[in-house]
Amino acid sequence: MSKIFATTSGKGGVGKSSVATGLGLAFASLGNQVLLVDMDEGLRCLDLLLGVDGEVVLDLSDALGTPNVSDIAYPCKTEGLYLLPSPSKYGLVTKEALEEFCNKAKKIYDIIIFDFPAGIDFTLYEALPKETVFLCVATPDPVSVRDASFVGAKLFELGLTARLIINRFNIKTHFKRKQKNIDGIIDASSIRLLGIVPESDEINLLSLRHRLKKNKKPFKAFVRIANRLLDKNIPLQKLKKI
Repeated sequence: MSKIFATTSGKGGVGKSSVATGLGLAFASLGNQVLLVDMDEGLRCLDLLLGVDGEVVLDLSDALGTPNVSDIAYPCKTEGLYLLPSPSKYGLVTKEALEEFCNKAKKIYDIIIFDFPAGIDFTLYEALPKETVFLCVATPDPVSVRDASFVGAKLFELGLTARLIINRFNIKTHFKRKQKNIDGIIDASSIRLLGIVPESDEINLLSLRHRLKKNKKPFKAFVRIANRLLDKNIPLQKLKKI
């Protein structure tokens, strides 16, 4: 049975799409058939992060009406990873069509990750299956943490499952107490922590390299998170080792 996840955030700029891409790469490295779905209509970016932007002709709006989703999805440079870009125009994806799409895609892929745009428009969230886990991405910045708290509360109100991923964690800044500490972020957001991704040029250069080095900390962090999402008991790392 496939597993479905969705990345979300209150405000933009927290690296949500980079997290979605990193998780896609991690799941694929674990031997899964993975579909990344860019939900940011009119402002897509996953095609750039994965290096398939020059190939894009069809998009999610085309896949909504086809009986075979895999005919539309673009294979990425990493084996087992596929992408459905978002439409270049806004308003082409409806709740009913997305629900039908999910039912078809679940039969093909082991893992499906929907990368929703930042903001508080949750119209399409309920189109996803009830077992979907929403991954709220936040940085240690107090503004981002407050936004995560709002998003988490709204997801809870809708009866949806939410988990927190802290992105762009800087250990030096943390120990200088220039960022919220981890316990403070969890308490303020009221969302169960799933994992922490370190700040790194590896991620900042993703749109140029289209990959993450497997021996570097960011990729290892994404693999740990992916394994937890696969129900494996992976303890949280000590902060100095993240």
